[in-house]
Amino acid sequence: MTEPTALLTRSGVRRLRGGHPWLFADHLERVEAAAETARLVRLEGPAGHPRGYAVWNPVSRIPLRLVSRRADFVPADDPTWWQSRVDAAIAARNERLAPGER
Repeated sequence: MTEPTALLTRSGVRRLRGGHPWLFADHLERVEAAAETARLVRLEGPAGHPRGYAVWNPVSRIPLRLVSRRADFVPADDPTWWQSRVDAAIAARNERLAPGER
């Protein structure tokens, strides 16, 4: 299955290059109609260059959250892949929190 494309503005591409893991609505030129609900989308710059993949949520104040910066990323349909990403994020957060903040 091919994911819909989210076309970024130049400022959106600069933000990604700067290392940010999310993009705001003003970093977005448009999203294909197929992405009317929350889902994975391909990111593309204004010149048509692939920029990676993100989770799209049209009702969020932060509508794009980066999953991969790789253009050749193959989204996994396997729920265990997604669970491993969530588990890794939780572990990384727990390492950074003080013992009483968990």
